[in-house]
Amino acid sequence: FLKILGLSLGDVVSFDGKTMRGVGVKDAAGKDTIRHMLSLFNHLTHSVLGQIGVTQKENEIPAFRRLFTTDYLKDRIKGSLFIADALHANTETAGVILEGEADYLLVIKGNQKDFFSDILFSLSPPADLPGTNYQKEAIKTESCGEEQLQRKRNVTTIVTTTNDQNICHYFTQQHGFPGLKTVGILKREGFRITKDGTRGELDETVCFVSSRQLSAKQVMKLLRKHWCIENNLHCIKDFVFLEDRQTLRSGNAPQIMSF
Repeated sequence: FLKILGLSLGDVVSFDGKTMRGVGVKDAAGKDTIRHMLSLFNHLTHSVLGQIGVTQKENEIPAFRRLFTTDYLKDRIKGSLFIADALHANTETAGVILEGEADYLLVIKGNQKDFFSDILFSLSPPADLPGTNYQKEAIKTESCGEEQLQRKRNVTTIVTTTNDQNICHYFTQQHGFPGLKTVGILKREGFRITKDGTRGELDETVCFVSSRQLSAKQVMKLLRKHWCIENNLHCIKDFVFLEDRQTLRSGNAPQIMSF
């Protein structure tokens, strides 16, 4: 269908999953029902480029591999940058993306605890370690920041990156992520006012890795736009198509309606 329309995947694609809340785990006959869908979403055209059901016996990680290697995507993913949250930050997913001649930008959090700590330590300002004769070597980094000043939000975001190939090679050896060219840290501080009027303090630090050489400014823009899959796909399904309130709850009907 994409080929007939002459549509490409675009340069940047996000992938994420969404659960259909109105669908039960099992249907009336006691069989497992697919209620979780994984989608590929184009940042430029806001098109759903691929979608697959996640079975009860797996999670999004193997489902992504099945979707990524389908015949209709094989010739169309070359050169694209795929962005995902920390759930998909593993060496297998990174390897599958590189095998498709595409690039990845993956967020590193607590699920990769050792890698997360290693990045924080390596890219933090150099310092003498107390009680030792070891002096930390400075790594050339680049930083940029932005402020979101709105009535219900005051958030400062700072992104620090390095394209140092020595440190990227070290991380590949230590943690197994292939083809690393960019490593960095994103910090958010400030506050947000929730829907019920409560002020929520924000102090968040995440790391990221990419097989594409990216500047701090590029990473900041890409990670911010990654939210378009939530705002322009998942929310549209819920609030326009009322997916979570659908009454089709058994067999293949929920998955068909999600498509």
